[in-house]
Amino acid sequence: METKTFETPFRGFKVEIKTYLTAEDEFEIQKVMYNAAEIKGGVVADVAGSTGEVMKKMEEKVMEKAIVSIDGDKEKIIKRIWEMPAQDYDFIKAEIDKMRSYEDIKKK
Repeated sequence: METKTFETPFRGFKVEIKTYLTAEDEFEIQKVMYNAAEIKGGVVADVAGSTGEVMKKMEEKVMEKAIVSIDGDKEKIIKRIWEMPAQDYDFIKAEIDKMRSYEDIKKK
């Protein structure tokens, strides 16, 4: 597993993230929505419960799959990110979003 480490701008957390997510990781993220969805004719017809709650669970799954450690600690990642200042959380999210967009992949 390849990783990248960076420091958040506000409180200086050292965050290690994967440089890519596997196909299984991405499916696990999507599965959060699929588990809450009512599918009719191959199309999502309705989402059980709060859409906001489903989105939060999806975001947590992204963080769980992407973040390897915070300040060298691999435990309680989700709890720790929710307790961070919003500026640091947003920075981490932006780094993960960049990684998931695969902008850095160079075509040969």
